[in-house]
Amino acid sequence: MILPGRNEFLANYTEKNRKYYIKILTRFRIYLQSVGLKSFSSVKRIHLRNFFIELNKEQWRKSTKEKKFQCINLYVKFLFEYDYLDHQLSIKKPKFTDYISKQILSQLSLKLPSPQDIKFLLEHAKKVHEKMFILMGLLVHNGMRISECVSILIENVDLNNRTIISGLLKNAAKEGFCYYFIPKKLVNPLQNYILELKRIYRNPVFLFPGKTRTGYITTQNASRNIKKYSEILIKLGKIQRSKVNSHAFRHALNHERLKMGCNDSLMAILLNQVPRGTNAIYYLEMVKNDLNTRKIYWDQFTPDYL
Repeated sequence: MILPGRNEFLANYTEKNRKYYIKILTRFRIYLQSVGLKSFSSVKRIHLRNFFIELNKEQWRKSTKEKKFQCINLYVKFLFEYDYLDHQLSIKKPKFTDYISKQILSQLSLKLPSPQDIKFLLEHAKKVHEKMFILMGLLVHNGMRISECVSILIENVDLNNRTIISGLLKNAAKEGFCYYFIPKKLVNPLQNYILELKRIYRNPVFLFPGKTRTGYITTQNASRNIKKYSEILIKLGKIQRSKVNSHAFRHALNHERLKMGCNDSLMAILLNQVPRGTNAIYYLEMVKNDLNTRKIYWDQFTPDYL
């Protein structure tokens, strides 16, 4: 069986999503063949429903099942809109069950890193691992995603004004950059770190350069290094066993800001998100670009881990 319009449908997506969607569509095609269908024109809603029932039996997270559902639903909607099908096939999203592995359960049972443990991580890294110290220092004080942090351009680091523009272009964002700030105590170490980069590399572009196609270290590499570094200190008994990773730092910062009296809307702004119920255009023009006001709130509602 040939899936009609498959290449035209996939052409609208990035290479990464295209590869992912090809696997889902291939599984869909194999399923349709297994139930005796020879032509896609014979597909009915019952076949879609039964396919998702089969997917629901898999040991996958609920979010994974929902993404596969979204792909198939978008595909059949595309076929109808572009006249590959003469009848509409889209169905309501089923109630998928969530599968949580033992490994994920053990991770969920862990607490967020405490302020004391974060301080020790930074103090220890400052003595033995300069790159790790800068990486974690920016993460824990801004709550930025690891993908935003590793892709920071050196030219977007303003030490005088203590501002950083993340170098990541995000498809889902309203614009391709985000503003973050540098703690006062991190300015001199960051300046020395950049000078050392320029001594080692001829013309360094990124704050965290790497031997990759993009030119900076991968998010997987950075996350893995943070985890390994933290686990060593946990085994040595220097810090408590907790969920220590880049995203846990983000949640830990949010938790501390709530205890300091920061409200949800302001916390979203400091994380470069559009608060709920806010006009996105107004936010970008009037709030996000008002760096002076944002820095005042950032100073007020950011714990000092240094």
